[in-house]
Amino acid sequence: MIFACRSKRYAGQRHLLCRRAQGTSGDPREHAALQRGRDELRGTLRLVTAERDLAEERLRAYRRELFRAKSEARDPDQLGLFNEAEALASNALPAQEDTPDTKVAAHLRKKRGRKPLDPDLPREIYRHELPEAQRFRANDGHPRVELAWKSANSSM
Repeated sequence: MIFACRSKRYAGQRHLLCRRAQGTSGDPREHAALQRGRDELRGTLRLVTAERDLAEERLRAYRRELFRAKSEARDPDQLGLFNEAEALASNALPAQEDTPDTKVAAHLRKKRGRKPLDPDLPREIYRHELPEAQRFRANDGHPRVELAWKSANSSM
């Protein structure tokens, strides 16, 4: 593998890249320094990974606490606390149906809607008629249909 040693980014490490590309080993002190740096980076990586895992576990615990069931029934003995009906039903006689001679009084509902106006009130009917020229449709000449009208108290 041959590296181009002309890169500006690796200008300070050009000699190391060239030596590795040539397959020759460098100075043993440089090699030991690189190994120490690698070991320090691995240790830092382990530490950061452990901290990340701890933070993720805390986050999962907070989420479990936030979104857990809000029920107070935590103790298994509490689950039978509200089963009185089942406990009493096991010892009780079967229920008997109502006898057919029981009658319920009938009732009438009030009519819904608006109350009608008093029939004694005076009423006036206004009829608006179109002039003779407007009583026929312009497009086909047929007579216009008279629209139905509705008074306030009549139902259509």
